[in-house]
Amino acid sequence: MSSARRRSGIVVETSGSASLDIGREGAAARELPSFAPPRTGGPRRRGRARVARPASGAEAEIIRGALAAAQMERVDAIPLRTGVAPGAGPRRRRRRGRRVRRGPAEAPLESPARSVSTVSLSVPLAKTERAVVLLDQDGVYSWHVPDQVAPAARGRAPGRRRGRGRAAKGAGRGPAGARVAQFRLELPAGRPVPSRRPGRARRRGLASMLIGRAMAHVFRFVAKPILKGAVKFLERNVKEGPVHLTGTDPAAWALLKPTDVLPPAARGANGAAGAQGAPRVLLLVHGTFSSTIGSFGALAGTDEGQAFLEAALEHYDHVVGWNHRTLSVSPAANARDLLAWWRAQKWKRAPVVDAVAFSRGGLVLRSLVEDLLPGSSAKAEVRRVVFVGCTNGGTELARPANWHRLADLHMNLAAAGVRALGGVTGFAAVGLILSEGIQGVAALVKLLATSAVDDEAVPGLSAMNPAGKFVAAINARQPGQPGPKDLYYCAVTSDFDPDEADDSASATELPPGFLLKLADKGADALHGKPNDLVVHVDAMIRLDAELGTFLRERLDYGTNGIVHHCRYFAEPATADALARWLQVGVG
Repeated sequence: MSSARRRSGIVVETSGSASLDIGREGAAARELPSFAPPRTGGPRRRGRARVARPASGAEAEIIRGALAAAQMERVDAIPLRTGVAPGAGPRRRRRRGRRVRRGPAEAPLESPARSVSTVSLSVPLAKTERAVVLLDQDGVYSWHVPDQVAPAARGRAPGRRRGRGRAAKGAGRGPAGARVAQFRLELPAGRPVPSRRPGRARRRGLASMLIGRAMAHVFRFVAKPILKGAVKFLERNVKEGPVHLTGTDPAAWALLKPTDVLPPAARGANGAAGAQGAPRVLLLVHGTFSSTIGSFGALAGTDEGQAFLEAALEHYDHVVGWNHRTLSVSPAANARDLLAWWRAQKWKRAPVVDAVAFSRGGLVLRSLVEDLLPGSSAKAEVRRVVFVGCTNGGTELARPANWHRLADLHMNLAAAGVRALGGVTGFAAVGLILSEGIQGVAALVKLLATSAVDDEAVPGLSAMNPAGKFVAAINARQPGQPGPKDLYYCAVTSDFDPDEADDSASATELPPGFLLKLADKGADALHGKPNDLVVHVDAMIRLDAELGTFLRERLDYGTNGIVHHCRYFAEPATADALARWLQVGVG
């Protein structure tokens, strides 16, 4: 075991094959491990640019900026590396005059033989501070909260170095009130060799790309005492209100104040406002942790998505997103806020409304359409609604025991979603989409680091618990709610299977280590049913079964290795389906 104190005052202890990667120290603040090269050949699907990972360090800086906006200060970026697991490397032997490569036959892909080394971090904290670690290992992100936070010993202030190169004896000593957060990170060794699975082609090249590099990003933040409702304080940076889309560039989508009134409806291509007097509105409702830009901005990254947005802006008098908090309040409360804004609009006639909801946004939209609008004085004629990967029946990740997994999954999938757009020439909104897509994760991670996991502490997640009261209530009959003949409901669904990711575009977006981790289905919170890594497929289409069949049309990507939860709007087929179902006349 070796020990070292860093300039930040953090003490690093390594064991096994883990060590500080001194050669990367100068680039620690900006470097991203390389996990897969861009595709350079082979067939290209219509409308999709070849995938290209953002320039070196760009992704790390985007994430750092998004977390900084959430008042999380990165105090150190610690470069680590691990050696090759003993015996895990490839062996060569002669067979009938031919040289072949063989790995341990008894090691299945789900549990490759890899040694594990440990890294312990001692992070000095002031009395009101907390700390978390975002570990980036070969492109796979994972959040870590302290194993314990203990008072620092007296006699040495946190962060003060004893001298260059000396072991950090007496680490964590500080004045009264100072504390030390202890983290224990487990790092698998690099370069395991997967074995051939019966009935499956060998997963070529994935495991060999695991080079055993990692970067531990240490963040500190000021924490207030955790009381009921504290998550609302942690979400204080969420920019709430309507987002007015006036063009196809996500960077130009304007966030209005909750009290702002939309400008008078212009005459659309179909003459909706001019001839009939009823403005046509397209409403976009985003998902958990995200925003209108974070959820729907990817539409602007494909030719088909651009065509849909252009046609929608021409077809509708207003295209409006609704930014809202997704953790501290329930979907019903989000819907009430949206309805209050709706009432404040100076509609001369009740608008004709179509809507697209993503993920948790489906519960917000259904609360509005099925529960609030039928008994409200604020009138609207809701016609067509598209649910994209929605949690209509909840998600297993909303159970408190799975919140850590949800935070990790969302970080990895949000990053993968924008990598799918990284090769689009001139599409400068990639960084903005990633930043907007992950800012909300910070609130959940802060809560996990400062409080015991409590279902009631995060009502926005509690509402998505598949065994919870909210999911049961929204799928029961609401007083006066529209029936299947009154609404045109459509859905987009996908069953992502990591075993299908070989030689697909997603193999360059999802790091090999992440795909191997997903292959361990025994540890999957969603194991047992088809899912897009966040929501079960059957939960996506759970729509008031007692009242009849609401779902009119469906785009089902089926079992595949490309379309995960954060990939829907980067797919040309999704944009085509939206145009067809909403009848905006693309093409």
